[in-house]
Amino acid sequence: MSRSDATRALFAAAADGDASAAREALRNRADLRARDEQGRTPLVVATKAQRTEVAVLLLDAGADPDTKDDLQDSAFLYAGAEGYDEILRATLRHGADVTSTNRFGGTALIPASEHGHTETVRILINAGVPVDHVNELGWTAMLEAIVLNDGSADQVDVVRQLIGAGADTSIRDQNGRTPRSLAAAKGYDEIVDLIDDADEIRDRGQRMITAARAGDADRVEKLLDQRASIAARDDTKATALVAAAYGNHLEVAELLLKAGADPNAKDETVQSAYLIATSEVGDDPRLLRLTLRHGADVHSLDSWKGTGLIRAADRGHDRIVGVLLGTDVAVDHVNRIGYTALHEAVILGDGGPSHQRTVAALVAGGVDQTTKDPNGDTALDVARARGYTKIIELLS
Repeated sequence: MSRSDATRALFAAAADGDASAAREALRNRADLRARDEQGRTPLVVATKAQRTEVAVLLLDAGADPDTKDDLQDSAFLYAGAEGYDEILRATLRHGADVTSTNRFGGTALIPASEHGHTETVRILINAGVPVDHVNELGWTAMLEAIVLNDGSADQVDVVRQLIGAGADTSIRDQNGRTPRSLAAAKGYDEIVDLIDDADEIRDRGQRMITAARAGDADRVEKLLDQRASIAARDDTKATALVAAAYGNHLEVAELLLKAGADPNAKDETVQSAYLIATSEVGDDPRLLRLTLRHGADVHSLDSWKGTGLIRAADRGHDRIVGVLLGTDVAVDHVNRIGYTALHEAVILGDGGPSHQRTVAALVAGGVDQTTKDPNGDTALDVARARGYTKIIELLS
């Protein structure tokens, strides 16, 4: 099959949702960057057809989540606008630009808020989409949530999330109307009450972060009962869940996760509760298991573009490594300094018992022992150079 034929087959597979055909086309070098007569890449075609499996497959194969078609829709923007959450999460995992804008000059958060996609709004807020962006029509996400919908329970939840995330309730539309005046004119009393209570909502969110950091489960529970926002962030961009995770405060973390906190939301150091659980709480897998039960993304990457598995292997957390190997985490992922989990277990370890157990677990988990680091060395080469006898035996 020629490459052009493979590319045509990929477009067809994207439209039909035929994952097997898409894989075959990719094996035959189909062009992920090709465009159809509407300027759509195969990924955009799959996204607009809501072909989730194919869209995720294409992203994993290297498709760009930010490439736009003639309508200025990218996979990220369209999935966000339409509430295609699995595709949206995959675009974010593959580095989607959260500040990207559509043909109306709006972020993905604005149409998601308009449509009342409550979970999508939560994902986008946690991903860091600016909550106060103003589109070319003069509307923010909050304004669109009020003006272009019906004041339903979903819209009330969207406005609550936006306020909890720090949205400015004083931004006016092009006619000088505030969110409150628009909500009042439409008779959306619950939204009016939320806006009137905005300062207190934000304050409750900050108090909950403080309580979570201290491991005060009773206080966190009371604040949740008072509808404190789980999307609130402090000046380090940490959510209450991230604050609880650093202290390995399991009871607090469970309360927050059950309330809908996102285990993948990251602070300014690119740490999420999930990533913290892999590396910052000792070799204690309880927090990790808790985040996994509540949707932690094992493909999530830290500031070094490393997985949780790499972080755990680096520290010799063999029990955590064992838990992660029971997921679909990429065992041979290479971080931005050129190391896999196996490399880090040897290069950054001390050759002692915990790192020996870690290497043994990785080998049993099927890691590729032939992968070389930027110096051209395999993990075995490094172990030999350092005289790590037990690890040499495991890798030989």
